[in-house]
Amino acid sequence: MTNRDIAKFVRYNNLSEYLMYCDSAEPKSIEELRQMDVWAKPAVKGQGSINAGISLLKEFDICVSQESQNIMKEQQAYLYEELKDGTIINKPKANQQDHLMDSIRYAAYSRWKNRNDFFVI
Repeated sequence: MTNRDIAKFVRYNNLSEYLMYCDSAEPKSIEELRQMDVWAKPAVKGQGSINAGISLLKEFDICVSQESQNIMKEQQAYLYEELKDGTIINKPKANQQDHLMDSIRYAAYSRWKNRNDFFVI
């Protein structure tokens, strides 16, 4: 979707009161969305944020509707790297189709990153 399409979608669905976390690598898009009255903020990313975000998501029950087939596919396909001996390590495989799962992780981590009652596994 273009930024204009996103803003139209937000207005049409009466979502203007909800905070939208956006990819922090796109500051121009965030500013453009703000100019179109979308409550947009950059997602928190950085060293360790992927594993911390995944650990945080493990604390929640994530409910996915039957219509959200792409999220279900991504959840089922989420893979971790393995050592040569077959040991699975706590590092998600890169270059997978995980855009929807990333968006859930961005929002959760950006919102609750400063909690001190969770830890990275």
